[in-house]
Amino acid sequence: MRLHREIEVVGETRTVAAALEFCRKLDPSVLFLDINLPQAEVFLMPPVQAGNPRMQIVFLTTPDDRTVEAFELRSLLYLLKPYSAKRVAQMVDKLLRTSASQAIATPLWPQTEAKSQAIWIITDNGRLKVKLADIVMVKAEAPYSRLTLCDSNTYLLRRAMSVWEDLLPKVDFMRIDRSQIINLRHLEKLERVSRDQAMMTLSGLSGSRKLGRQPSLRLMQRLKAASFTK
Repeated sequence: MRLHREIEVVGETRTVAAALEFCRKLDPSVLFLDINLPQAEVFLMPPVQAGNPRMQIVFLTTPDDRTVEAFELRSLLYLLKPYSAKRVAQMVDKLLRTSASQAIATPLWPQTEAKSQAIWIITDNGRLKVKLADIVMVKAEAPYSRLTLCDSNTYLLRRAMSVWEDLLPKVDFMRIDRSQIINLRHLEKLERVSRDQAMMTLSGLSGSRKLGRQPSLRLMQRLKAASFTK
């Protein structure tokens, strides 16, 4: 996978039972599975992917295996053994193209997790669990977004703003314009400096940020409609 920096190998297992547990815990985007493993056929059943509809499975099989015909009929991904580095690279490219087409609509974590108190993100150093309360701001940096935490650490993530808006609880978070979502609990000060401009100060971030007329009006209306306790 060194030829594809977008791919991260998060683990390996030797049994199907371990693979199932692995998928439940780590929520991988892709699983390479040897179809000849005992009970490997369970991954052909819809319930296995019900908890992770994004997960793609690449079956590893042999040319004389009868399952090849079934894979083709069902349009499933598979690699024939022995496979070359070139063939693996072609498969990875195909997976990346599919992933890119889904990136705008696909969150990093299951949607049910958005209701919890923390989320998982993928950083250059691996997976990181982030408390919702520690998120100060999400800012668009097309085609990415930058997550800023209260300790001033920032992470550039391949996630659309619409995904963040859907997943972050609206009781605390607000999309104030096309490029910014803020945690209202980290809002320290909102000062109107003119008819068309306001200055916003967020805890954990240095300095103030300018807001145009419409974003500042929406934010002021939101603050009037609800109160937030630190």
